[in-house]
Amino acid sequence: MKNKVHIVLATIWTLSFLVFFFSARIFIRERQTIGGTPIIGTSFYMERYVQDDFDTIVSLINLERLKVNSPMLDNNSLLYESAWLKSQHMYNNNYFSHIAPDGTDPWGFFEVVGYDYKSAGENLAHRLYTDEVIVEAFMHSKGHRENILSEDFTEIGIGRYGEYVTVHFGKLNEEADYQ
Repeated sequence: MKNKVHIVLATIWTLSFLVFFFSARIFIRERQTIGGTPIIGTSFYMERYVQDDFDTIVSLINLERLKVNSPMLDNNSLLYESAWLKSQHMYNNNYFSHIAPDGTDPWGFFEVVGYDYKSAGENLAHRLYTDEVIVEAFMHSKGHRENILSEDFTEIGIGRYGEYVTVHFGKLNEEADYQ
């Protein structure tokens, strides 16, 4: 009787774990690193996370683009993932810079998620607590403003980890086999 109870409990635990695992859409990429730092639990991307958490930043950036007749940016899930990875990397390695202390540049984050870009850019924010303040700060910085208004970019992704916010801009390589 005890063996049957253990089997039933083990089965319930296994099924509960599988339901949680697949309902959260958590997929682990094996053996991927950025600048030698292993990436664990990437591809966490969930559409709800993107739309609920970053609609305001995307809207404010697109509003700035409309003021100068630049086309609006579209959301891209790979850019959201690469931006989240960059923010996580800065948090985990205690730095705030486009180039990590280990030499990792922004383009490594685009590549690790498979975003085949024709053009790409990155804006960073740290310890700015509202979406409006983040975009306002970007607009007062020449390089960040240029990224926001650039017609070289057609897509956007944003990632927040702790107090770090990364905005990734991109334009897909026209030869890429995805959209």
